[in-house]
Formats: sequence, structure tokens, C-alpha cells
Amino acid sequence: MQFVGPAGRGRRRKLMLGLGILAAALALKRVSDEIAYRATTDERRLQLHVSRAGRDDLTKPEGPVVCHVEEHAEYEGEQISWGFETHTKQVQECSRKCTKDPRCNAWSWCAAAAGCGGRNHPRGTCWTKRLTHPDLSSIMGRRGADVPYTSGVCYPANRRWSTEAAIQHWIDAEEARIAGLLADDTLPLVFADVEIKGEPVGRMLFVLFTNVAPRAAENFRLFFTGEKGIVPPGRLGAGYPYGLNGTVWHRVYDRFISQGGANTESPLPEGGYFKDDPGSLKLQHDRKGLLSVANRGPNTNAGHFRIMMGPFPHYDKLYGVFGELVSGWHVAVRINQLAMGADGNEVRADTGAVIVNAGQLRQGTPVDVSQL
Repeated sequence: MQFVGPAGRGRRRKLMLGLGILAAALALKRVSDEIAYRATTDERRLQLHVSRAGRDDLTKPEGPVVCHVEEHAEYEGEQISWGFETHTKQVQECSRKCTKDPRCNAWSWCAAAAGCGGRNHPRGTCWTKRLTHPDLSSIMGRRGADVPYTSGVCYPANRRWSTEAAIQHWIDAEEARIAGLLADDTLPLVFADVEIKGEPVGRMLFVLFTNVAPRAAENFRLFFTGEKGIVPPGRLGAGYPYGLNGTVWHRVYDRFISQGGANTESPLPEGGYFKDDPGSLKLQHDRKGLLSVANRGPNTNAGHFRIMMGPFPHYDKLYGVFGELVSGWHVAVRINQLAMGADGNEVRADTGAVIVNAGQLRQGTPVDVSQL
């Protein structure tokens, strides 16, 4: 195409200007698309769990990502690379491997000189993982002085302060919530002292939710106190006490549940099984430490309960939540670790974990059982 004369040159300038505007628009769109892609990637990488223990321990690996690090912890998540595929001399190398993979936001590294796991993975074995649950309230996995792994969760550096602020906000809120439960004189506060194979391991404190689960909370308050005495003849568990002293944690699944209780009927006035609390069935199994009734179906509740070792929503609306562990987490972890490495990650009545003393520190507002 030719442009001749003043008019032609004017048309040429207009065409060139139009092409320049089009090129600028296309460049701007590419930048916009790139920003949108990065923002989406950032949001995906922020879908992680963070533990309190690791909030102040940071590594700064190469690249635009930082990682919270926790020693003596093994995090669970979708496996991206398996340990037998990757070996690193330093924990920082394992962390960097995760940060360089857009799919990865968590990792676990064998820190023990003697190796880790039932297959004796050598020191330096590195697993990269992806955590998909966005809730910051808990992280699936196991912790304790005898856990030979170091683990981390990672997020973009440009979100570092907002993420850490969110973590700290959750920590503060959670501490305030637990303190509120401990200080609530209307709710019962009960305890269980535990031994494992004759070794005292400590005391757990539980607050019972009589305000939303009056049947279950009062039922287990009576089991903790033992105040109802002996099961009468002709009833389930006749001759045994309505109590928890001497009972074992008889069903323990690694990082899932620790179940205990008495093999008797309910000590509530109607005896036998007690009905589900509608309010307790509305509570979600959304965090570690919750107490949940163990039963065989609707309205078949009696003397068994479980401590939840993580959020398990498939229990929602099937089993009633009636309380929460507020102190003694190290004891709950010791009990649950009895199943680690066992066949099917489960142990039954031979756990050796026994409640040697149970009782009540605070009754709370009395429940009118005649109205249940």
C-alpha cells in the first residue's frame, strides 16, 4: 500500500498510530495475564496448614518463596516426590526443591542420623508434598521429641507478612478461645490421668459442652466422676463401676482417633443407650482435640468416646461432639503414637494406655436430666 501526497502521509501516520496503540494494548494484556496467573498461583500456594511450633523458625530459600520450619514433625499431604526418589545433604536443599516446584507447598526431611521410618529411610531423605486444605487451624501429621523428621510449609515471599499476620491472628484467637473455655464456670471441667505400660505420662483436661450437648456431656461427666457407683444386676456391665478408672484406650488409629471409655450402659437415669443431642450433631469435627461420641448408629450412645486427632468431616452429623481437650496435648499424642507403624496403623485393647485416675475439677451449671 502506498501513501502519496499530504493526504496519504496523514493516513500513514494514522495507521502507524493505530498499530502502535494495538501493540501497546496487546503488551498490556500480556502483562495483565501474567499478573493474573501469578496471583492465581499465589492463592493456590497459600492453601496450606501452619503449626504454631514453626511460626518463628524461617528459612529463606532461593526463589520467591519462604518456608516455616518445624523440627520433630512429619507433615501429611499429597505426595509429589517420594523419599526414595530424593536425597539431600541439608534440610535447606529439601526446602529449595519444594519451592522450585509450583505444585509443592510442604515437605518432610529425615533428620535422624540413624534413619527414619519402618523402612529405615536414610538421613537426608526428602519428601515434597501438597497440602490442599486452606484452614490454618491445624496441620495433619505427627509431632513429638521422638519424631525424626523436620518439616516445612511454604508460601510466596510477597505474601510473607500477610500470611504470618494471618497465622498470628489465628494463634491469638485460638489461645483466647481455649482460655475462654477454661474460664467458663458454666461448663464442666474434667480430667484423666494416663499411664502407658505402667509409666505415668500426664494429665489431660477436658471441657464438656453441656450447653449444646447436654445428654452426652452429662453422661461422660458422670463417667469421669464415677459418682453413680456400680451398675446394678440385669444391666449392661452389671457389677462394674460407672466410671473410667482402670479403662484402656482400646481403639487407636495413628493420626485419626484415640478411643476409650467404659463397657457399660449409660449412667443417665434412663440407663441403656441415650439419645443423640441435636445440637451436638450440628457441631463439626473440624479440629484436633474434640471429644466425639462413639456409637453403633443413631441413638445408641453409652460409655465410649474418642479424641479426634485431626479434622475429619466425614464424622459430621453421624457422631455428636460434646467436649474438647484444653490441656495435656502431649498425653494425647503419646497415646495416639502407639498406633504408629502398627499393622494398619491401628492398635486395639493391647495399647497399654490406661486411665488410672479420672475426676472433676468443676461441675459447671447442673444439667436437669429430667428435661433431657
